[in-house]
Amino acid sequence: MTAYLGLGTNLGTNKVANLQQAVALINEQAGHVLACSSFIESEPWGFQSTNTFINAVIAIDTPHTPHELLR
Repeated sequence: MTAYLGLGTNLGTNKVANLQQAVALINEQAGHVLACSSFIESEPWGFQSTNTFINAVIAIDTPHTPHELLR
């Protein structure tokens, strides 16, 4: 099954490295990463924060159901 996951981080001194680590861990534990979007910087939405976000979307090939992925 192909699953699409939205990822984002607004904490830490190296947000890009945080997101890269998340993609690597998902590849190891949840399914093979088929594709990764560009990393996009965005302002917080729906709440106040001085930290901007780094966001991306990945596509993974996974044997897991959506509920299993959430766990």
